[in-house]
Amino acid sequence: MAYVNPDRVEAPQKVTAQRMRLWQALHDFIRHHGGTVTSLPGHRELRIEVPKDSPLAAKLAEAGYAPRHCCTETRIAAGVFKAVDVIAVMLAGK
Repeated sequence: MAYVNPDRVEAPQKVTAQRMRLWQALHDFIRHHGGTVTSLPGHRELRIEVPKDSPLAAKLAEAGYAPRHCCTETRIAAGVFKAVDVIAVMLAGK
């Protein structure tokens, strides 16, 4: 049986149609600007991977979000190691 850290377990979130529309619109914006959303659809916090030194965090800030840098990771794409910044933004609402 796998160990589950109770401090890391999140309560299930109620996903409304409005949140899904907002999530999808933000997802499309992020993809259009070269980012990748790694969080589950409809989740209030979006985790985003962007190429190192991407202007996407600044664009999100201009749009009224408060992007938070989480960490820097390494990904393999087409056999090449690439550094990516992981940032998070919160959707409006509860």
